[in-house]
Amino acid sequence: MLRLVRILAVAVSLVFALVGSVTPSFADGCQFVLGFLTIQQMIPSQVGSCIDNQTYSTNGDAIQHTTGQNGKGGLLVWRKADNWTAYTDGYRTWINGPYGLQQRLNTERFPWEAPSVAPTSAPPPSATAPQFTTFGDGTLMVGKDITPGTYRNKSPNPGCYWARLKGFSGATSDIIANENADGPQVVTISGSDAGFESDGCGTWTTDLSPITPSPTSSFKDGVYIVGVDIAPGTWRSQGATACYWERRATFSGLTGDIIANDNTTSAAVVTISSTDKGFKSDGCGSWTKVG
Repeated sequence: MLRLVRILAVAVSLVFALVGSVTPSFADGCQFVLGFLTIQQMIPSQVGSCIDNQTYSTNGDAIQHTTGQNGKGGLLVWRKADNWTAYTDGYRTWINGPYGLQQRLNTERFPWEAPSVAPTSAPPPSATAPQFTTFGDGTLMVGKDITPGTYRNKSPNPGCYWARLKGFSGATSDIIANENADGPQVVTISGSDAGFESDGCGTWTTDLSPITPSPTSSFKDGVYIVGVDIAPGTWRSQGATACYWERRATFSGLTGDIIANDNTTSAAVVTISSTDKGFKSDGCGSWTKVG
């Protein structure tokens, strides 16, 4: 199988405005505004549509109910105590805090969260814990064996190979995107894909919860989700003879979604933006946050 050729792409900067954005309105007349609008634009599939307009509780916090992902319900919360905005689906919480948008389980806390300001708002009664989709190695048909979506393998075996397929002829022309890797992987399978092939990758899951101890902890080679596994900022690798890294706009695996990349033969330094979706490292050793 062929591995995609690495290319050097021009870095792209994306600026999200907190104020002055176009406010989407929904059939029932409700709308998202200010910080709630910002999170809805960052994770629209998770937040869904609004059910009601923003209201304030007795402690001064703002809340707004949403349809959530697949209509399972969710809740937006603005915490007056620390001026941070969060969204919860009843199982996970996304917080737009000092390191940009980060995701954690409701039972967890980030190191920078003070106990006195940890989110305490409960999700709406309709919200239930999501059921994750999992599958193992093999060649699977999209829409029949597996559903489209973003998947990750949290404990891959060395020598993991995956490929998105537009056909099952076995010809290289049927490969949409592919990868050989030893570290954890993240891939988005499109509804237009015919199939997905995986070999030596272990179990794939739609559970995109963090795989690092904290977003500022050191991490090794693999593909990581920015704002979930690793924090935006400047990172330095320990150095290697054949280090390759790339900043990603999506997890499609396509070269067109590379924001920036580099091959180095010594220690590398890269600044990861809060608007990056992912970061890939191969042969770079351990990365440490330096800024």
